[in-house]
Amino acid sequence: PTRRSSDLGNVAAAGIPIYFSAQANAASGLADAVERRLVVRPSGVPQETSSSVLLRDPPQGSKQTFVLPAELDRATEGSKFTRLSIVGDILGSAMANLDRLVRLPTGCGEQNMVGLVPNIYLLQYLEGTNQKEEELEEKAKEYMRIGYRRQAKYNHPNGAYSIWGDKGDKDGSSWLTAFVVKSFSEAAKYISVDAGVVQRSVDWLMGGQMENGCFPKRGYTHSSYLKGGGSDSTLTPFIVTSLLEAASSPALKIRVDYKKLGEAVQCMMKAVNTSDLYSTIVTANTMSLMASKIKGESPAIPKNIMEPKSMELLDTLMTFLDTEANSTTTDSKFWSSKTKEVPRAWRWWHRASSEEVEMTAYMIQSLVLREQEGEALESVKWLGRQRNSRGGFVSTQDTVVALQALSMYSQRVTRIPLDMSVSISEKSNKADKVGVFNMNSTNGLLLQNQDLALLPAELEVETKGSGCAMFQTVLRYNLPEATENKGFELEASQEGEDLVVCATYTGSSEKTGMVVMEVEMVSGWEAVYPESLLNDVSYEIQRVEKGKEDEDTVVLYFDSWPKSPERCINIQLKQVTKITEAKPAVVTIYDYYNTSDKASELYSLK
Repeated sequence: PTRRSSDLGNVAAAGIPIYFSAQANAASGLADAVERRLVVRPSGVPQETSSSVLLRDPPQGSKQTFVLPAELDRATEGSKFTRLSIVGDILGSAMANLDRLVRLPTGCGEQNMVGLVPNIYLLQYLEGTNQKEEELEEKAKEYMRIGYRRQAKYNHPNGAYSIWGDKGDKDGSSWLTAFVVKSFSEAAKYISVDAGVVQRSVDWLMGGQMENGCFPKRGYTHSSYLKGGGSDSTLTPFIVTSLLEAASSPALKIRVDYKKLGEAVQCMMKAVNTSDLYSTIVTANTMSLMASKIKGESPAIPKNIMEPKSMELLDTLMTFLDTEANSTTTDSKFWSSKTKEVPRAWRWWHRASSEEVEMTAYMIQSLVLREQEGEALESVKWLGRQRNSRGGFVSTQDTVVALQALSMYSQRVTRIPLDMSVSISEKSNKADKVGVFNMNSTNGLLLQNQDLALLPAELEVETKGSGCAMFQTVLRYNLPEATENKGFELEASQEGEDLVVCATYTGSSEKTGMVVMEVEMVSGWEAVYPESLLNDVSYEIQRVEKGKEDEDTVVLYFDSWPKSPERCINIQLKQVTKITEAKPAVVTIYDYYNTSDKASELYSLK
């Protein structure tokens, strides 16, 4: 047998593929051979928890303590894995994972952009901080080119973009089109972008403007909070931001009707509703960007597009939003639409929602644009702690907005020379060092890792020196049964040669955003032409693909999932290798933009 994988850190999540080959005896004169791929993974339901902390110019001998979750005692045999990582740069972990910032699947027109957009802000950061990394810069540009080319399949002839493309959607999406226009306009500084393509998209957006100056929702938007908590009040400021970036791109020279843009600004201001915190934050961000461009003498943006009373409103909004921040924990300041009980002692398993990450990132951007970056430090620290193990965050949008915020902040603040030593030890036995990391100006962008074979109950981190670094702990393990489901009821069972998966949405919203179902295969089994599921209109499946980390996993995309009636999917399977005592596999369903609504279920095959 041959194992063709060296990343043991992915064992708990995706297993290790092992290839077996059988070959006839050479003496017989026959040369035929058979090879089979078999995925070997620990039993149980995969879990991943990560924690990050920003170490910024720490006092001599400062310490941090990390406590492992109690449920780790129930982890299945062979599934525990811990990795310690440290990098002497606030964006270092993202730079080390440019091709996999988000663990979730990325198979639609909006998610594809996660391969393009973060690279823009990483390049802006390197440029703004005078760091020359030619190999890294070229790698980022290549990922941008790939994402740019792939995005073409989601483009309609009229210039609009949609989630599933011209063949899957009748109408273009105003929200996605604005996202693409903004991103392409920013990317044009680093890669070749067709100005004609962007101009058609701008014309399509402007052509849909209403008489009152605002923009209506056209096409599909996956997440309710992306529309301002269920309303469309966020869409107009989102489109205005997109048009501002397009108009000020020197590489593209895009034509924008400034009279209509001014009308959009006036309508946006009149529509401000402070009871909708998300839309208020996005509106304040758009106004801050406009004020910054006008102040920066941008030749493309007319100064009269923002009246003095608009500046007064912006000041009022920012003062109000500051009072709405949650700062109940040390070194933390973040924003959330819903009142949540925030624990006083932070632990690994307390993770922010996609919405909280995005709202806080927009606020950091606004403060930087207003030259108030000193007021953003606590929010930056909070944001840094929400990172996943790949340097991204929860899903596509929050990762894009958060990395832009960190990039903007880091370019503005004074860089402290890096000369730092970080020692990791088990709290009960400080003499036994788990790992020691040394960082300076020559290795600041190097992501240093330390894997732990034995997991101590508590880790203590001691820092000495000066500078800024991101320290992260990643814990992967499997639990013997599915954790408590929230937002969905899920069942999976075998019926003959089929796996039947049935689910019902039970969450608090009227309907879900985009839903993803991931069906892991039992060892020795595989799905039979799963793409054929697209042909059954009753399933309402929009896309079928293989898993990002386990190609035996079948990933199904849905526009949404109903509360009733129950929806069932029949997946035809076949046994390709007979395995004795094969362990159960996992089916998971979740709302892509609200992953707290998630359910998992183990199933077995005979």
